[in-house]
Amino acid sequence: MKITHHPQFDKDLQKSNERLINLYEKTLSLFTSDKNHPSLHTKHISCKREKRLFSIRVSQSHRILYIDYETHIELFRFVDHDKYDRLIKRC
Repeated sequence: MKITHHPQFDKDLQKSNERLINLYEKTLSLFTSDKNHPSLHTKHISCKREKRLFSIRVSQSHRILYIDYETHIELFRFVDHDKYDRLIKRC
């Protein structure tokens, strides 16, 4: 599966500390082997603007938002749960 990064995702990740980056790398490894693994807590997000929007859990405090295209997956945002809730409300 091909995975790309949205520029905003890269900005979000750059703001993260080393612990979160390590958790992200572990999560990404698991995600590439099985994007529906139970420990990822994958959620489909009901969004009027983007029907293919999903999230996976990186830690108890952070999630990754991604868009599942037919040809690839784009990692869209790397956010804490507060930011996640605000983004989902505006969806």
